[in-house]
Amino acid sequence: MEQYNIVTLVSSYRRIQSTSWLLQLSAQVILHIVRWNNPLLSLTSWMILFTVSLTATRQQVLIWSISCILATAVIGALIRLSQIKTTQHLNKRRKENNTELLDTTGSSYDTKTATLSDEEKKQILFESRRLFLDAQDLFLWLNKATDDLYCLLIWYNVYLSSLFYGACLLAILAFFLLPNQLTGAVLVCSLFAINRGFYCFLLSAYSSIYKFVEKREKPSTESIQELSTPVDSDVECNSDTESMYNDTKEEHLSRTNIDEKGDEKTKTNKPPSCILCNTVFTSVLKRRRYCRYCGNQFCPKCCFKKIPRSSFGATSPAAQSAKELVCNQCYYFLTGEQVTQSK
Repeated sequence: MEQYNIVTLVSSYRRIQSTSWLLQLSAQVILHIVRWNNPLLSLTSWMILFTVSLTATRQQVLIWSISCILATAVIGALIRLSQIKTTQHLNKRRKENNTELLDTTGSSYDTKTATLSDEEKKQILFESRRLFLDAQDLFLWLNKATDDLYCLLIWYNVYLSSLFYGACLLAILAFFLLPNQLTGAVLVCSLFAINRGFYCFLLSAYSSIYKFVEKREKPSTESIQELSTPVDSDVECNSDTESMYNDTKEEHLSRTNIDEKGDEKTKTNKPPSCILCNTVFTSVLKRRRYCRYCGNQFCPKCCFKKIPRSSFGATSPAAQSAKELVCNQCYYFLTGEQVTQSK
């Protein structure tokens, strides 16, 4: 009775992995295209195959089939030549080190057991566990596929069985009644369109288009500001501040000596004066005052209002009671109330 040998099993599993890499790569590429993982690549492949299936003749199909077989043969020959060259190079180095040479024919596969070290035994056990996990996944997939097929055949679900048998009848009729080009085009469209990846792609495209259209239809913040109610400018602090309520914060700061980030602008040689009314601070009676919000200097007429420190964004309990001096225009920006009188 033949005994169970885990080393032979793992060696065979390694051999299958090393010889089926080309088939695995081809299957992964086909599934990547059909499942719409890359929408641009899938759409391009769909259009190319659809055009080819509609315009190809029997002679062209024969030429393409022969070309594919010859290309596969050439690729296999190149892979075999590279393996032979690699083996010869390794044998040359092994001969210099007086070690066992490798077989270059590749016709036989040695499955004899040998004395294994502890590290090799651990590696064998690890790979055997991976082998059993892969076999379990394969058997689970086969079990699910055969179970679904059995349920379709015995009309377990009437709706799905009707679709299955109807699709089979339509495929047979299309193959015998329709032209070959049209049959190929229908098969290509069915392959790309009847799967979950295509519907997920349609949903994502619809969502993107909807968000883009919704974003274009929303009015911009600038148009909302333009449609807002203008500020009444009948009340004047003096003759030079008629339009201070219609200025935005940026325009107000542009008239001052500091920019919006708080950096000082280039100083001029003009004597110090009020930002709003241009009153020159040349006497003791015309003392300057500093706004705690914008930091600019003003005359007492243009800077006499006080507001709580919490209006600046402070959150401490003392900020509710402590008040700071601000200019007339900053007072309007912070509170929305117009200045009706000046000191």
